[in-house]
Amino acid sequence: MLTALRLATAAIVAFTGAAPADPVREQQQWVLDALNVERAWTVTKGRGVTVAVVDSAVDATVKELRGRVSAGPDMTTGAVRREVRPGAHGTAMAALIAGSGADDGLVGVAPDARILSLPMAIAEEPVFSVPSEEQE
Repeated sequence: MLTALRLATAAIVAFTGAAPADPVREQQQWVLDALNVERAWTVTKGRGVTVAVVDSAVDATVKELRGRVSAGPDMTTGAVRREVRPGAHGTAMAALIAGSGADDGLVGVAPDARILSLPMAIAEEPVFSVPSEEQE
């Protein structure tokens, strides 16, 4: 019943024009709704929390993550690696976790959290569209 109510509410919001005003947020709104993040945000938005992303290296220049990414050691070699491929999976996941929404970017589940990038070697990694400043 609650799911049906959420779907009906989302449909009403979409048709009344109260939906997010930009395309990025319109595309991601259903995810935020499904995770019920607005209710979670009444408790916390992640301030004081650091989330480790064990994936490909996170691009700290992405606008919605700027100033909130720390580079940790490469989990396969132990070296602190800052080599980042644009559009890498780790960056996309970090934006979903802690994107601030800056400049119409993604709003993450915990937009005030920090990210600790712990890269691992990943063969044939998929590329996602989370543009860094160099790409814009």
